[in-house]
Amino acid sequence: MKILPFSWGLFIALGLFLDSCTQPGLIGSDLLEGDQIDVSFTDQVHFITYLQTTDSLKTYGSESGEKLLGFLCGQFADPIFGLSTAVINAQLRLDGGDPPDFEGAVLDSVVFALPYRSERVYGDTTEGYNLEVYLLDEAMDDTLTYYSNRSFAATQLVGSTTIHPSPNDSVEILIHGNDTMGTQVLVPMARIRMDDSFGQALIAEDTLVLESDSSFMEKYKGFQIRTNGQNKGMLSFNLNSTAAGLTVYYHVDTVFHQYTFTFTSGSARMVTFTQDYTGAPVEAFIQDSTLCDSLIFIQGMAGLGIVVEIPDTNLIKDRIINRAELELTVITLPEDGGFVFEPVQQFIISEILEDGKLEIIPDVAIGLARQDLPNIFGGDLDEEGVPQTYRLNLSAYFINLKNGDAGNRLLITPLYRTELANRSVLCGPNHPDFPAKIKLSLTDY
Repeated sequence: MKILPFSWGLFIALGLFLDSCTQPGLIGSDLLEGDQIDVSFTDQVHFITYLQTTDSLKTYGSESGEKLLGFLCGQFADPIFGLSTAVINAQLRLDGGDPPDFEGAVLDSVVFALPYRSERVYGDTTEGYNLEVYLLDEAMDDTLTYYSNRSFAATQLVGSTTIHPSPNDSVEILIHGNDTMGTQVLVPMARIRMDDSFGQALIAEDTLVLESDSSFMEKYKGFQIRTNGQNKGMLSFNLNSTAAGLTVYYHVDTVFHQYTFTFTSGSARMVTFTQDYTGAPVEAFIQDSTLCDSLIFIQGMAGLGIVVEIPDTNLIKDRIINRAELELTVITLPEDGGFVFEPVQQFIISEILEDGKLEIIPDVAIGLARQDLPNIFGGDLDEEGVPQTYRLNLSAYFINLKNGDAGNRLLITPLYRTELANRSVLCGPNHPDFPAKIKLSLTDY
């Protein structure tokens, strides 16, 4: 199943339409108490949960709303979810379209700067992460759409380093060519010193190669950024930052220069995701859906989603639906070894249509259109609760379900999942202590 990123224009239009058709006070209202006149309350709705793997997600499109804000990178060996791999493939272009002048240049160094998308760096940052940069063997096309299952061949290693991520700490570097040892403070970033042989070849290029973006990308088709080795976390970089790019430091005679090949709005930049659940605890739950009675699992990237299936709608027949809410509880498993992996912060829900495509439910659409998803739909993590919980408003969806305007299968996924490595382990509908529940407030005709 290929899952497309959100279209905000569609959300706004859909939200306004649905809002005009929705009873005032329905969306976002509190559950009515069961002792009010003609109102009944139940949390005994029967539903089934199971896991769904992800075929692919869109990670690049030529339109502005189709581009990622954060680019995950790493091999995340999760003790419960298995191995998640994220590889960045991206085009660099000339700085402002102006070619460099390397006539008479003597190379000092070449550095690939990767500013962090700090809030998206995930997991254990105390480990060493081995970053590598390769030249792509095949070209990218900025006019195409790329999905997360699209891989690019890259065999020539041109730079590497080992970092201990500090995504919230600025970086101080020496000013190039400053005899007084002056320094410059940069945004938090990883800096990869490229091989001198690569730098020498770059400054020695024929001027025809460096005269335009197209001629440069014909020779330097793109760059692949990946890690060598597994970690208990995932890096995230902001390739939209003006501080990102490949900088050549050089001098001509006694004059020092630098030139940066940059990422621009026209640069193709995508992430390839792979998931390997082999031998991981979650594998058994993927293979045997009955186990999801007790535990269910959800993950960012091209990871697992949770299907909720409501096989019987007789309970809501001939009744007014005042409120419907799904309650999910977070649980910690011993396999995590005491390390706290931050849960997903925000869920959304889509209806699984008959053809397998996804359509966000109206409760989510209205929340997104009003830019107030947590208050209208919910789905955000209640971090203060013990245990932590999520509450997801399904009121408008249940009205449609009752009226025959919606199917009975839903898919829960993280919001902005292509940029997140977060995951949550949740209690299933028959968990002995904290069962997942659908709570309904109903009025009889």
